[in-house]
Amino acid sequence: MAKLLKLRRGTTSQHSSFTGAEGEVTIDTNKDVPVVHDGSTAGGHPVAAEDMSNVSSASIAGRLGSAAIAGTKVSPDFGSQTITTTGTLDIPDNARIKLGTGDDLQIYHDGTSSRIENDEGNLTIKSDGTLGLYSYTGTEAMAKFIANGAAELYHNNTKRLETTSAGVDITGNVDVDGSITCNDLISAGALLHEGDSNTLVHFENNDEIHLKTNGSVRGKFTNAGAQITGNLDVSSGVDVTGNITATGDATINGGDITILGAAPKLHLTDSGDNPDFYIENNNGQFRVVDGTTASSRFDINSDGHIDVTGNLDAHSGIDVTGNITCTGTVDGRDIASDANLLLGITQANGVLHSNVTATTANAGTNSTAVATTAFVTTAIANADAFPSGTKMLFQQTSAPTGWTKVTSGVDNKALRVVSGSASSGGSNAFSNTFASKAITANSGNTTAGGNVSVGNTAAGGNISVANANTGGNVNSHTLSTNEMPSHSHSYSIYTHTPRGERDGDAPTVRFVNNNLVGFNTGNTGGSGGHSHGFTGGAHNHNANFSGSNHNHNASFSGSAHNHSISVTNLDMGVQYLDVIIASKD
Repeated sequence: MAKLLKLRRGTTSQHSSFTGAEGEVTIDTNKDVPVVHDGSTAGGHPVAAEDMSNVSSASIAGRLGSAAIAGTKVSPDFGSQTITTTGTLDIPDNARIKLGTGDDLQIYHDGTSSRIENDEGNLTIKSDGTLGLYSYTGTEAMAKFIANGAAELYHNNTKRLETTSAGVDITGNVDVDGSITCNDLISAGALLHEGDSNTLVHFENNDEIHLKTNGSVRGKFTNAGAQITGNLDVSSGVDVTGNITATGDATINGGDITILGAAPKLHLTDSGDNPDFYIENNNGQFRVVDGTTASSRFDINSDGHIDVTGNLDAHSGIDVTGNITCTGTVDGRDIASDANLLLGITQANGVLHSNVTATTANAGTNSTAVATTAFVTTAIANADAFPSGTKMLFQQTSAPTGWTKVTSGVDNKALRVVSGSASSGGSNAFSNTFASKAITANSGNTTAGGNVSVGNTAAGGNISVANANTGGNVNSHTLSTNEMPSHSHSYSIYTHTPRGERDGDAPTVRFVNNNLVGFNTGNTGGSGGHSHGFTGGAHNHNANFSGSNHNHNASFSGSAHNHSISVTNLDMGVQYLDVIIASKD
């Protein structure tokens, strides 16, 4: 037995803060492992136990993933040995299992999907029973491949396609975007257009095939042939051996219809009435023939002339270049005799002979027909001299024929003549303005009163004035209204009555019944004072005065008084005639 070596020891907790001396070894009593110290790292560096129980899995994984042992530093070669494990082979995302010398087969998970990649040869999966593809839970089948049996495809756990010894069975509809090439196509019902349940090819139980659009049969194929309901549009032509029978219309757009054969015919048969017709080309002669009587009605001959059997009614006229030769009558008229009649009413240059008469046209005729003097006279009498909307005055209650009485905004109004645009205005009615009026006016009271005092003057002596004679002129003065005495003026005016008249084509208004009416103005004038200037020759007055003291006394008083004016019987009731305004229809 070796000599005993004792080292310092402590728990894991005690070691956690212990740095020790460089190269010192202590014992962790919790982990039963030695700890090597470097003099600076707290806790030192524990040595792994034999069972590595003191090493965390994270530390192991971290070291395995670090550069210390990465790459080719750990490359186990098991040779021909078998690797057996009772645990799990856990490989992270994008890490691959590579098989084959050139890593031809790889299995991995890319983080989203699981992948099997084979870039060389075939990928073969073998099964002695059923090879199935299922959902992750295993409750829904997606595909089954049965040894010596069927291959099955499922949708949402429902089988939709199954191979059999006879072919393929499909449950449900087949939607095809491209073409289907097959020897036999068996359907228990119909071939449908995707998303349109009423457009289909339907196989009937009576050996018929129906083509339907919008739920209606448009084409029907039976043992007897084919039937088309509606229009048949054919862009590349139709080759027919036999007859074509159409119960509807046949429309040919931008093409030709050619009928070959000796004397080919196109029959037009009316199923309800006779006659029936046909069109034929018979030895170069185009003919329209009454099929009921076999009589030709219209022939175009090879030389270009046309034979018409019966009457020819041309409703829009006939344009002819050249002469028309008629050996009979036209509508029962003898052309030669009618030519003589024309010569009797016209001259050689086409002008009518004098005094040629004609039937008078109706009064309302408005055409290029020849007008007789009677027609012109009637037209002048019925001429409308006033355009519609013309307004005029009429001295009558009702509007004349052809005119409409205007009743809006015209009652009891005066007339005003203007040189500009016509309008209306004013606020007082005609009869209210021009009526008898009485006017009374009073001036305001005026009171004047007061005293006049004259101061005493003491004077003495006698006045002696020598006589003097002189001459001169008094200046003129124009009185103002206030200086004039109170007075009034009388005046007279004429009243007029308007009357509408017509001067040629222009309507005019004339005033009649002129009456002279007298009136008085109101009083005016203030009766104020005024003065006149005077000029005369020079002269002297010599006076001597002597007397005794004396007084001058004066007084004045006045009373209130009124000035009044009254005007009666101011008759404004002008005479008038009532008129109406009417508008031409």
